[in-house]
Amino acid sequence: MAATVPTGGSSGPGSLDFLQMLAAVAVVAGLLKWGLPYMIQRFTSKHPTNALGDTIRVEETTTVGPNCLHVVTVRGRTFLIGASSQSLTCLADLTAEAVSLRSEPAFFDALDDAISGNKAVTLTDPIGPTESESDQARQALVRLRRLAG
Repeated sequence: MAATVPTGGSSGPGSLDFLQMLAAVAVVAGLLKWGLPYMIQRFTSKHPTNALGDTIRVEETTTVGPNCLHVVTVRGRTFLIGASSQSLTCLADLTAEAVSLRSEPAFFDALDDAISGNKAVTLTDPIGPTESESDQARQALVRLRRLAG
């Protein structure tokens, strides 16, 4: 007995296979377009951690021309990082500045206090040479005059 195969027609098995393939391509394209970005966003951390669990936080970011400046906090220290398309550079350790700025009053605060007479103004670094520096300078001048004759 010979098996008969139906010949062509619009409702044959060939058109069903084509529609099935078209639906599968549409599902895959939809997953790539919307599903993949959603999964990447969901599973990537905004605050990366290393193996020890210490966090690295980007506090602020700004764009300067084609480059970027980032204020980054790592293990309690704050850094200013410059980023270009070719490299990253640590521009400054802002933690040390913040500590030194807190230890001395601002200039205008000290000036206002001195003018109003509320408290005595003390400077950590005196202006001009101290007595011992003046004595050392005088002694050096005397030695130079002796050598010059």
